[in-house]
Amino acid sequence: NKVELNKDNYKVEISKTSDWGSGFNGEMTIYNTGKDYIEDWIIELGVPYKIENVWNGQVVAEEDSGYTIKNAG
Repeated sequence: NKVELNKDNYKVEISKTSDWGSGFNGEMTIYNTGKDYIEDWIIELGVPYKIENVWNGQVVAEEDSGYTIKNAG
């Protein structure tokens, strides 16, 4: 399962890397397709499941319809 979002200066790919029935691991990669450096990023995800851990990012908001995640730095 892979979801891809393409915009003018970036591309985001989200995929499921493993699944054990009661949960799964996923991976999100942000690609810079523009000329400018991406120093900080923030993304809003509307997902129907609970995110329990984030590596290299930080959940800054959780609402009924999803999450807001930003870079860890």
